[in-house]
Parts: sequence; structure tokens; C-alpha cells
Amino acid sequence: MYTQSEYDKVLDYYFENKKFPTPNRRFFEAVTGSIDQKDFLFSTPWTVSWQVVSQCNLRCRHCFFEGNKDLYKSDFDLDSNTLLQLANELNNKFSVVSLSITGGETMLRKDIFELLKTLKRNNVAISLQTNGTLIDKNKAQLLSDILNVDTDFVQVSLDGSKPEIYDKIRGEKTFDKALNGINLLIEKGIKVNVNATALSLNVSDLPDLYTLCNNLGVKKFSVSRFVPCYKEQEYLACEFSSVLPSISAIIDKSLISKTFFEMNYRFYDFVSDETLRAYADEYLKKTDKKRTLCNDISCHRHNTIYINAKGEFYLCFACENEKGCLGTFPKDSLEQIWENRKHNIFFKPREAKASECKKCKYFPFCTGGCMGSAFGTYGNVNAPDGLCVYAK
Repeated sequence: MYTQSEYDKVLDYYFENKKFPTPNRRFFEAVTGSIDQKDFLFSTPWTVSWQVVSQCNLRCRHCFFEGNKDLYKSDFDLDSNTLLQLANELNNKFSVVSLSITGGETMLRKDIFELLKTLKRNNVAISLQTNGTLIDKNKAQLLSDILNVDTDFVQVSLDGSKPEIYDKIRGEKTFDKALNGINLLIEKGIKVNVNATALSLNVSDLPDLYTLCNNLGVKKFSVSRFVPCYKEQEYLACEFSSVLPSISAIIDKSLISKTFFEMNYRFYDFVSDETLRAYADEYLKKTDKKRTLCNDISCHRHNTIYINAKGEFYLCFACENEKGCLGTFPKDSLEQIWENRKHNIFFKPREAKASECKKCKYFPFCTGGCMGSAFGTYGNVNAPDGLCVYAK
């Protein structure tokens, strides 16, 4: 169980690190508020998330691929020539500032290092996601030679501080391999971030996992919520109320440690049951955090792109459905794909006045959650986030 003070501490930390509008950010709000977002369009995406491979060497219990084994197949992944062609096109046609490389398991692509070299010609900031189990001395050295120590990092998924927890989630005899991969990367001077998914199998272990990561020299440790994709995965889910004590303990540790802590949760998680809502109401009575809603509550200003392993483009991975596809490379040019976004359902403004959430007292803090999740659940971008328990 947790207390009001623990709840307040966690919510304070959430607001602060989500850069929630507070008095010291009024200048920022004044500047951004002067831009008419309906008339302002980016000529190029600034950030790109690119799934370069479907295949994975692990079969994790909580993976969204687990309910459909065909998703692991790489039969339709871009071949090496097309992959590198797309990388060059991104360099030449778009002014990308940061690029996240995801999978599957990225280390399974034999051309991964050539891809990274190609992308780095434009000095784009790279984040590379991996489970770490395939990292050896040679791969760590190659990554060290390619990545920039100041702007780039490798994110490793690590879900337990000891083999008996980690291996139960990701497979037998994998913990030591993942830990070895992290150590090799850090030894080569590569910045390593770790993400853990909060599950029923590891929720009480998360503070110890943070300590392990801090001792290893990990730069950032994040905890992400788990969303079951299939009925068979529901036993892995844990309510936010059961995660909160572990997050509170991690925050205490982070205040005297070098590893930064981030929680990947949304505000509606903080009001997902009656006790949490009572604590939230008490918290909001005494806080000075306010937010003035503009009518446009789209989650971004359309400067992002997600590319899946088949070369299909979407505004975001949460929009990866039939309605969300902007085009497919190389059949469609990048210029045409970027132009197509203007006619996409997820590009249109998500309006506060049209939102079904507008009467919710928590709406100024939540702003309706994810429009992709809203559409996936209700078929309407102005509906509540599909994961919001309070709206159901």
C-alpha cells in the first residue's frame, strides 16, 4: 500500500519530468501560444522512429508479437539494398534531427552497422534499441566507432535484477547475456539507457533493478506500463496502485544516484481506481499546477514519422493501422508520403471542444491521452484514450 505523501511525491516527479506547465514555464507557453498551429506545418519530420527488423532472438512473455507468431517473420522486411536506399533518402530529403532504430532485435540485421554509418553521415542523433543479448566485444567496438558519445545512446530492455526474474520473462539463460552486453557497451564508452516493463512478475524487483543499473553506470532508467495485447497475457498486467510503491522507492534512490529515472505512464494511470482518485483530488487541491487548454489537443505538431519493417510510413506507431498508412517506400517517394499526411485522419486537429473527455475534471492534466489508442478502441480520434479506466 502507499500513502498520500508517496502519491504526491510520485505525481510531483511525473509533472516535473513530463515538463508539465508550471509558473517557471510561462515564457515557453507564451512563445508557443503565439503560433497558430492550424496554419503552421513542418516542411520535414524532425524525429523518425524506424523498425528495421521484425525478427527477434527472444520470445518474451509480454511482447505484442507473442499472440501472432507470424509477426516475428522477416519475409516482408526491406532487403539490404532498399533499406540503405531509404537511409540515403532520409539523409537527402528530410532534415531529421533524431532517429530511433527499433525491432524486433536490431542486432539480427547483418547490415545494421552499415545502416548506422549511412545515417551518421548527416550527424543525426541515434538511439538504438536492443535486448543486449547479442552484443559481443566486436559489436560493441563497431558501435563505439560509429556512435557519438555526446548525442547517441543504446537502449537495452532489462526486466529483472536477477536471473530468476529476468529469465522467467525473457527466456532461460538470457540474463547473463543481457548484462554482459550492457557491460561491454559501457566499457566502450557508449551511453546506455535501460527500460523495464512493469509486470506482475517483476514489480517488486524494480527498485533493485534500478540499483543494479546505477551500479553498472547506466545513464537513464525508465519504467514503462504493460498493456496486454492478448487474453493470455492478462496475468502479466499490474495495476498502477501496485507499481506506485516501487516507483516511489526508485525516486528516493534517484535523488542520491547518477542514473536519471523516468516513468512512462500517463496521467490517467494516476486516477485509475477510487483510492488513486481520492489522492489525486487531494493533491490537486493544494497544487498550483494549472493548464490552460487550447482547442487543438493533438499530441504533436506533426514533425514525427514512424517507419515499420516493411517500409510503411505512419505519423506514429500508435497509428499503425489501415487508416494511418501514409505510403510505402520505395513505391511512394518521401515527398509524396510527407504530403499524404495532410489528408490522414491522425493529422487532423483533435479538438478539445469535440472531445468526449471535455467534461472530465482531469482533462486539463490528461488532455485525452493517445489519439491512436482512442481510434483503435472507439474508432474516433476525439474519444478517450482506450486505456483510460476512468472513462469506462
